[in-house]
Amino acid sequence: MKLVYKGHPPVQIDKGKFTVLATNNRKTYFELIRGLQGFNDRLTILDDDYQDLDPEKAIDWDGDLVANNNLATIYSTEIVKSIIKKFNRRGSSFARC
Repeated sequence: MKLVYKGHPPVQIDKGKFTVLATNNRKTYFELIRGLQGFNDRLTILDDDYQDLDPEKAIDWDGDLVANNNLATIYSTEIVKSIIKKFNRRGSSFARC
């Protein structure tokens, strides 16, 4: 799936993975938020065949990472599973204290 913000290269979004968008431009940030909420046409979500998708159904938009205090609660299980999976791939082990 691709996130297309008009005038910029598309951003690849992979199913089941976190995608973080970052910008230091206030106007771009505002337009991204409005687009992800479905309030402007500068942002488009496309499937792999370049067909338009409804942003509200295609992605799980959680807002600003700094301002959203619920992210740790919402994703804690997935985050822990991801960390454990990465440690296991590297052959690392966990030590209990």
